[in-house]
Amino acid sequence: MVDAPAPRNRAQTYDDPVARLAADPPEPTCRRCNRALIVDEQECARPHHSKSRHPYWQSSAVTVAGVRNLAEGETAVVDVRPHWKYLALPIGAVALVIIGGIAALVDGIPGYAEWIIAAVLAVAVVWLVLRYLRWTTTRLIVTNRRIIDRRGILGRSNREIPISAVSDISYHQTIFDRILGAGDVNIESSARDGQETFPDLPHPAAIQNEIYAQIQARQVGGAPAPAAPNIPEQIDQLDQLRRRGVISDEEFAAKKAELLGRL
Repeated sequence: MVDAPAPRNRAQTYDDPVARLAADPPEPTCRRCNRALIVDEQECARPHHSKSRHPYWQSSAVTVAGVRNLAEGETAVVDVRPHWKYLALPIGAVALVIIGGIAALVDGIPGYAEWIIAAVLAVAVVWLVLRYLRWTTTRLIVTNRRIIDRRGILGRSNREIPISAVSDISYHQTIFDRILGAGDVNIESSARDGQETFPDLPHPAAIQNEIYAQIQARQVGGAPAPAAPNIPEQIDQLDQLRRRGVISDEEFAAKKAELLGRL
């Protein structure tokens, strides 16, 4: 008779997310489009496009201008600028001043009022140009290893959060944001104190799901093995075993001499 398999400890299996994923592995998916595979292949038979259905999404081929200096084996899965609503206020201001100026000129206004309108229009145009430059130089990049926030026109700032350090992801949308498809993505991690907020991003729910997918992929792949203790730490551990009577003084001295011989 074939022995029945030992019963699985459900508490031990399902308390650990890695063990849970190992016990119930996800169905194989296409490495390009994430569709479920009917046969055991790496890619499905359906045609693929360089960009996803989201108009602000970039190709995962890591050919976009915002992705540079990636490590070997690192690939970008998200590369987005802020939503176009980031430019809505200055565009509206320029349009309002132009419309108001035309109406005032048609009705006839004093000469000094024309200079005031011109000055207000110049301020609105400068505001629009600066906001546009800031929009073009701000990017959120998500790779299979980290989350990168790059911004700055003249001076550049760069924030990075390792995927393995992310503990919570959420997003917030007002009613107006839901209509436009924009929102704020909030990320909590052990690498930073408090919550990191990335405002006015397009399709925040899709970004949240993509980050969750990268976290799950790292959990399924397994964490890297911890580094072996160095020689002084090993000698200290042996000394603790000697004091507790686990090993004798002779065994401790022999092992210590062996470790010191490696230096």
